[in-house]
Amino acid sequence: MSEAVSTSGVAPGPLSIRPYSRADQDACLAIFDSNLPQYFTPSERSLFERLLDNLPGPFQVLEDVEGTVLACGGYGPGLDRYAMEWELR
Repeated sequence: MSEAVSTSGVAPGPLSIRPYSRADQDACLAIFDSNLPQYFTPSERSLFERLLDNLPGPFQVLEDVEGTVLACGGYGPGLDRYAMEWELR
């Protein structure tokens, strides 16, 4: 079930949040690549790719009305609490 998201200043039309699927992997990797080198190093890409292959908890994508993935992120168990795993846009 997708959830409506405010689009003020983001993109025209409604956005939705839905669970990540394997079909989203290329889009999420492209989003990761668009954040290089300002937020991540190239060596971290393999860590993110492994995470997408073996999600430790819920992982979501944000998409526009055309189905283009604009952002992704999730959370999973840490040592004593749940923590954000990755949040990319």
